[in-house]
Amino acid sequence: MRRDLLSARARSFPEYVPGEQPSDRTFIKLNTNENPYGPPPAVRRAIRRAASGNLNLYPDPLCLNLRGAIGRRYGLSPEEVFAGNGADEVLRLAMAAYAGPSGKVVFPAASYPLYRTLAALAGCRWREIPVDRNFRVKEEFFVSHRDSFKILCNPNSPTGSFIPPAQVEEIVRLNRKVVLIDEAYADFADDNCLSLVRKYDNVVVCRTFSKAYGMAGLRVGWCAGRKELLAPLFSLKDSYNLDAVAQHAACAALEESEYVEKAKRKICATRRTLAEQLAKAGFSVLPSQANFLFVRPPLLPAEHYYRQLKERRILVRWFNAPRLKAYVRITVGKNSEVDALLSATEEILRAARRRQV
Repeated sequence: MRRDLLSARARSFPEYVPGEQPSDRTFIKLNTNENPYGPPPAVRRAIRRAASGNLNLYPDPLCLNLRGAIGRRYGLSPEEVFAGNGADEVLRLAMAAYAGPSGKVVFPAASYPLYRTLAALAGCRWREIPVDRNFRVKEEFFVSHRDSFKILCNPNSPTGSFIPPAQVEEIVRLNRKVVLIDEAYADFADDNCLSLVRKYDNVVVCRTFSKAYGMAGLRVGWCAGRKELLAPLFSLKDSYNLDAVAQHAACAALEESEYVEKAKRKICATRRTLAEQLAKAGFSVLPSQANFLFVRPPLLPAEHYYRQLKERRILVRWFNAPRLKAYVRITVGKNSEVDALLSATEEILRAARRRQV
């Protein structure tokens, strides 16, 4: 392609490579942190009802019913909620609203790689703060760049590490600009930071329906913050940013808390079992409070492990980045999927040992 046809910004964009989505359904997908149990049954019923309705009409541009349902579920007023086309749209709008072309966004290294692309899209400068050898956030992130928009993914992706809310609150308290806490995986953690929304006027907490609610295919995200802080997001968003079917489905999901909690408990129990089994096999397993594990395999490079699993029709995520390339990220699937992964892993490690003899 002729590069001169592109804008200077497009030519310099940091590329984000999403996880593989094979059309072949025989693959075991443990690479994109999807919920293996799917959405609550009420979601499918809501989709059928919405699809038989007035699809010739535009959806509610303000997502009033959905924002009200989120507020009731999480103890917020509708004015404290913004709904978007996936959490990624919320993040993109936040970059524009709280940093923009004249500002800077700061986030820890070894975090969600899309942050760089979204910062470039908003035209703002970005800075990654180094993490320690165990991928923990250093004190520098707490005390430096206080006049910059900060993003903290907590629990972090791809590492699964978690910062307790009391420590996150210290970041918010010290920062003079907005702090966005990306809690896409908070439903699998011991605690969360939603309470900070009522306590501070410079904090936004971002959530998604893609993980715990099993609705990744519908692209519904939201964030919470003070009414005045969220106002620019409404100004910057597309006219009708969230389709009618997705709005109805998300409202239905919020009514099925028992189903969601049961799925979360199963995922967390399987996470513990998987971590124990991989550790016994010689893997370095980082502590995780998400629906995935970040692990370093023994005996062979992480890339080789990833490719050999793929040959066996099991997908995990390998990141070709300096600090991350020694690890793979494994989504916690159903017990049967995890058993298949462990069986394949045993076979791969057995072959690796033979090669070393």
